[in-house]
Amino acid sequence: MKKMDDYLLEEISDFLVVYLKQGQIRVNSFIKKTDLPLSKLDKLLKIHFLLKSDVKRFVNDMPYMIRSLKTSTTIQNVTHHGQIKGKINWQRTIKEPERIRSKNKMIVAVNEQNREYAIKENLIVLEALETIHHILMYHIDFNHLQRYEWFNDWNYLKNILENVLNKNVYLSRIRKNRKDVTDRMIMETVKHRNPLYRNAASILLEYKRIQAHNLKQDEILQLLKETFVYPQEEDVLFELYWVMKFVKQNASNATLQLIDGKNNLVAKWEDARYQYNIYHDSTGSSRLKFSIPIKEISGTYHPYTKRKIQSLKQADEAINDLFGRVENTRTYWRGRPDIVVEVYDKKTENLQKVIIGEVKHTVNLGYAKTGLRELADYIHLIKDEDDYYLNDWIPVHGILCTARIEKYEKQGTDLSMNNFYKDIHWKSL
Repeated sequence: MKKMDDYLLEEISDFLVVYLKQGQIRVNSFIKKTDLPLSKLDKLLKIHFLLKSDVKRFVNDMPYMIRSLKTSTTIQNVTHHGQIKGKINWQRTIKEPERIRSKNKMIVAVNEQNREYAIKENLIVLEALETIHHILMYHIDFNHLQRYEWFNDWNYLKNILENVLNKNVYLSRIRKNRKDVTDRMIMETVKHRNPLYRNAASILLEYKRIQAHNLKQDEILQLLKETFVYPQEEDVLFELYWVMKFVKQNASNATLQLIDGKNNLVAKWEDARYQYNIYHDSTGSSRLKFSIPIKEISGTYHPYTKRKIQSLKQADEAINDLFGRVENTRTYWRGRPDIVVEVYDKKTENLQKVIIGEVKHTVNLGYAKTGLRELADYIHLIKDEDDYYLNDWIPVHGILCTARIEKYEKQGTDLSMNNFYKDIHWKSL
């Protein structure tokens, strides 16, 4: 039987490979939970590029491959007065005094050979090396990543790369006369006989392909395996799996438009009547509030409420005294659901429905019950932007997402539930 993380990775990678091709997908909220110092998917893709065997081999072999750099030779006609440098051009030398109307017989025209380093192929090698170096220096946190075994090779490859770029005299000369590298130049070089040029062009093509999110299913799977999977992070995969399930099972007959938005907005799609926005690890858009301020309940004279407020204030005072950190608790309750789906009427742009998902990576009934209580809080305490309780005027539904709980399992993920308490969905993987 497949391990849970293998199953999750295959399901997620299958989803990503389909929808990355349709537009930007925002998985920032998941990336932030992986212990990687990243904020955007593009940075994760750059790490994927560095981990490719062809890229590592290219850098590793560079100290001796760089010796096969070629140069071109140009011949320039130059006139010297009283000295000879290069092969004399006798025909031009004879005519030169007459052309400049001079009686100086020591004027000599020579053919000087100049070596050109910044040829097309060499520019591509420099571009490939600097692209890799730029990623290491500016796009990722190298000091953090070097502690991972899967990134270990770059501990010595980085030194090789910097030595070549900083100490190779030919690359310095190429850099002084550099020109922009075009896609046409790369395509013309990708089948070059010299493996140095051929590999450099292939690496640049590969980088452009990855940055364009033109990835295959097995590449996405490998990317997730390399960067997401740590024993403590399977919960993150489980959350991502359920967000993908929400989208896949409810947008199959609609137009899916994945975007790179704000507030952990993962995706949006629409059907003939409604617009759907799905968020992960978020309180949703600015139209929703998952918090109850203390001032709202301070007029309630139930002994428990009064003592709870006193408890919060006393805790603040203790923190100030013991740790020198000023605390001023103003919130009685605050929530942050794992999944929020907002449903809007396309014509009026009015909010029509909210679906809240609570994800518990467990087969334990007790832990599932905890998630159920949290979900009930979200449903009954959610407010709109005007501080009105939302479920007083529009439907607010909840879905509990767990691993298999044999005794209580129900099937289906239809989000159009009419009654939360009757239709909690216990899902099976």
